Amino acid sequence: MRRVIFSSQCRSRARQQAAPQPKDPGPLPHGGGSVLPRRLAPFLLAGISCILTISLAEFGVRQLFPQALIFPWQDDVEGITAPRPGVRGRYMVPGAFDVTASFSKQRFRGSRIYSKIKPDSTLRVAVLGDSFTFGYGAGDAETYPAQLEMVLRNSFSCGSQVEVINAGNGGTGTGEQALWYTTWVRQFHPDAVVLSVTANDLDDDQHKTLFHMRGSKEALPESREGIARQASTLRRLRAIVKSIPGYSWLSQHSQLLALMRNAASQAIQGYRRFSLAEVKVLESDPAALFKAEVRWLKARVQEDHGVLAIAFLPSREMFYPGVNVDKIRHKSKWITGLLEKVCRTEGIPFLDLTIPMSKQVASLPEPLYHSGLDAHPTPRGYREMAVQVGFLLKEVLGNHCKAFKPLAAY
Repeated sequence: MRRVIFSSQCRSRARQQAAPQPKDPGPLPHGGGSVLPRRLAPFLLAGISCILTISLAEFGVRQLFPQALIFPWQDDVEGITAPRPGVRGRYMVPGAFDVTASFSKQRFRGSRIYSKIKPDSTLRVAVLGDSFTFGYGAGDAETYPAQLEMVLRNSFSCGSQVEVINAGNGGTGTGEQALWYTTWVRQFHPDAVVLSVTANDLDDDQHKTLFHMRGSKEALPESREGIARQASTLRRLRAIVKSIPGYSWLSQHSQLLALMRNAASQAIQGYRRFSLAEVKVLESDPAALFKAEVRWLKARVQEDHGVLAIAFLPSREMFYPGVNVDKIRHKSKWITGLLEKVCRTEGIPFLDLTIPMSKQVASLPEPLYHSGLDAHPTPRGYREMAVQVGFLLKEVLGNHCKAFKPLAAY
């Protein structure tokens, strides 16, 4: 009997061993441990916390401190501020505009490529200036130089072979714009050069050491090595920032990043002002330097067989209420007074657009300048500036152009 029982037990055990065994399911998700290694849990929680914190900060900035979005366009050529070649990106100011700007491979606003050997039949005008000339807040075809080309071609019948180069660079002063002409623009041989001056050009000039006075009337540029050395730190900083993955996209979409960029920019400008004051390189008479820079630019344009004209582009505060209205109006009148004197002495054609623009502000139902977070001209404002500068160039170009036709003709 025992042998039978034992034999039966042996056969049962043999069958159990021969049968396939279920695989070990591993640690249970609840109670028996975590599917993910426990060491990754803190990093996952930290990542989620960072994403939530950044999202909340972005939301807070957009609601409380809305910022303009500007794609990274700035570069330099031998230390002179210049656009990056062949780039395109977004400019946005909440409640004002949301546009796309592009720069050609030749570092000019827009996509057109200009021949360096200018045909004799082509009338070419180059426009120097800051963000008003660049066309901040307007599409490529809506900037004042782009619309100036249409005005010269259609309203003044200057011919179909008219080219207007938008050589404007935001954040630059008269001295840097003059050096931008000699460093880059002159190789395109413009027949006429328009220097567009705004109320803050003297302030922008004082942020850099680009010219120095020799005597009481002559301005001389600093050495190329010295100018390039001034821009070396900023150049390295740009290179580091550009290497950050996704930086270009974030600069066009994140107002939190824009706030951080603005704070860093103000800190750099403050440091630069402090450094310049410490080494005493600021001219004691900025008016004398400003006038001397204009004379220097005129001489360089004449060396290239061109003619220089100057237009003063008024700020929004000249026509509408706002912050620091009295200060800006006083500064504008002071600068136009300087320009009138130097242009009369040097025989430079000059036009102050304040009065003609004021008439348009009073007569047109639509605003010519943005309001709120931005005070640059609207596309219609740039159009009115183009018409007035067209009248100025009509006198400069003489026989190249005919009588004015109303803007509505096109």
